[in-house]
Amino acid sequence: MYSVDIFAHNHVSLTSRRPVFDINFLQDL
Repeated sequence: MYSVDIFAHNHVSLTSRRPVFDINFLQDL
């Protein structure tokens, strides 16, 4: 579960340069 979320977040972060990546990552934590 976490591995998939991290992979998805990293992919979005690399493509869009941290759009809502930070917020989603904090919510997951």
